Amino acid sequence: MKIMDNYDGKLEIWAREGKAVRLPRLANLPRFGHRRFNSYKELYDWKQSLRDQLAEQGGAQWTK
Repeated sequence: MKIMDNYDGKLEIWAREGKAVRLPRLANLPRFGHRRFNSYKELYDWKQSLRDQLAEQGGAQWTK
């Protein structure tokens, strides 16, 4: 059977290759901890403030 016909073919190729790929990460993500919200509005406002902080820092900066 061809790998193209096999649904798990991609996984088999990845398993054979065995090479870990390093993914980029955000360097300037604002710090935040565990929080609980009483409403979706509170959650939305909090997320908006995080977006504003990130925008003030010049946007997302990815590292290797």
